[in-house]
Amino acid sequence: MTTLTPYLNFPGTAEAALNLYTEALGGQVLFIQRFGDMPGGAQPGQDPNHVLHAEFMAEGVRLLVSDGPDVPTSPEARTYLSLDFTDGNQIDRVFAMLAEGGQVQMPLQDTFWNARFGICIDKFGIAWMCNHDLAPKEPGQPETLMA
Repeated sequence: MTTLTPYLNFPGTAEAALNLYTEALGGQVLFIQRFGDMPGGAQPGQDPNHVLHAEFMAEGVRLLVSDGPDVPTSPEARTYLSLDFTDGNQIDRVFAMLAEGGQVQMPLQDTFWNARFGICIDKFGIAWMCNHDLAPKEPGQPETLMA
């Protein structure tokens, strides 16, 4: 593994949250992709201007942000811990262990953003996103991306 990063999901207010964090923390948005940017565009019922994935950086702070589909109403249920893996075998083992006794929200699978990715809630109620890039990213590309 290389990093552990909070992934915050919002019910359509991700861009406003990013604006606040930029001003309050003195950081910047390094990357933003909208639902309308997905292959095939936004799905029915998705606002194409909502944030599919964004990366925010400030001194000592890194956040990943999205207007996730089906975002829970309680703020504490909208936070995920995102693990980025450098070892393709390690992601399978860790995901299986975290998911055991819990709930798989998205099985580990290869994605359109060229990563192996999955989401689960562990048996203690903690939400995890696991990501392993299948090929090196070009400069300026996000390290992980929620679909």
